[in-house]
Amino acid sequence: MRSLMTTSALAAALAACPLALAHEEGDLMIYDNGSGGLSFGLYDFDGGTGEVVEAGPIALAIAELEGNWEGTGMPGIDEPGWATDGSAGSDPDGISFVFPANTQLNVSANVIPVLGGNAAYWDGTGPVAFTTAMPNGVVIEGVFGSEIDLDGSATAPSGTVSPWISGADGTAHDHLEFFLDADDATAATGVYLISLSASAGSLESDPLYLLLGWGGSDFTDEQLELAIESAEGYVETQIVPEPGSLALLGLASLLLTRRRR
Repeated sequence: MRSLMTTSALAAALAACPLALAHEEGDLMIYDNGSGGLSFGLYDFDGGTGEVVEAGPIALAIAELEGNWEGTGMPGIDEPGWATDGSAGSDPDGISFVFPANTQLNVSANVIPVLGGNAAYWDGTGPVAFTTAMPNGVVIEGVFGSEIDLDGSATAPSGTVSPWISGADGTAHDHLEFFLDADDATAATGVYLISLSASAGSLESDPLYLLLGWGGSDFTDEQLELAIESAEGYVETQIVPEPGSLALLGLASLLLTRRRR
């Protein structure tokens, strides 16, 4: 097993190449970054085998909601997936993607900087203009029966949701579910923005911003993708750290449309 890459070495590696802003399918890879925190990378999980394809840290994820998700009659999705696989020896840059053994991953929601609410909404037309006056709420459900309700208010909701408890070897893979708190016919179409943080014991992550697009019958696939791209540009320029911090952040985004089984 190779040793953890130092923060300075990781920053140098990221600064040496352009930041990857390409859209890719995949799950989030959660790992101990060796600096007292958790980081998100990009993990390709398919058919029971997995590969870390982007070390990150990733700060922005994107998902398109599907109607009548899992027969609920509401728009929803179970992306991004959350994974850890301990694949320390496979990374060419020497980063150890390790996670504590037998440890629950907890996910909480934050107040979004600049916008000042725990969720925000834009109808997807005209210039990007997110508002915290939500037409309907966003609900996050964990696998152990807990949920977080986001209504755009100025306080972060209490409680956490969890996708899994890691195994004795520190590995795990499962999904949270994200819903709009309205049925398909009445849920407001457009783009929703939330901010999430992960923790495991004393380890905590920086915020991960998640854009959820819902087209319903108002948007074609192409129109929704354009709206999401516009919202992505807004988040990258207005919400995440200033450009001088991006070398350390390693900003990347991934397009997550559905779980690959």
